[in-house]
Amino acid sequence: MEVKYDADYSKWMSPVRHGGFEASDGTWVSFRPWYDTTVRNTTVAWMTQIHPDVGLIWGFGTGERGAKYVIAPSLKIGGIYQKEIFKNGFFSLKATTMLGGKLKEKSCVGYYGEIGGYQEVNCRMAVSVLAPADTLPYLFKERPYNHSQVMLQFTQRF
Repeated sequence: MEVKYDADYSKWMSPVRHGGFEASDGTWVSFRPWYDTTVRNTTVAWMTQIHPDVGLIWGFGTGERGAKYVIAPSLKIGGIYQKEIFKNGFFSLKATTMLGGKLKEKSCVGYYGEIGGYQEVNCRMAVSVLAPADTLPYLFKERPYNHSQVMLQFTQRF
């Protein structure tokens, strides 16, 4: 059994939570209310042996939600094959894939004064030198970085 609390993208969001910017009136705008959550993404996976050399890997991720982002729930499926090729020498092949678990960031609406008015903007880049519309392509839209894995391993025990 494998359990990971604060898994994958949840850890990735941690530095964002500590950021912020200074508004035009000099007040500090913290990212914490937008990117914090009370329940972090947790993943759990098991292996069920279906043959002496073959196992089925399965599990799930709870997902996570903040005011300005969502990590979708996920399912993990895969398999493992292990064979002793000589005394105390083992070959194994493990493959897994994750369905779901995508990180998606939401935009903000910023006020850019009399000339700019209200515009949609990437919250993290609201005070950048880019035009508000030019910040939108930088919103997080990421599938899990470990969504598919294949591992080939040789182990010699002595």
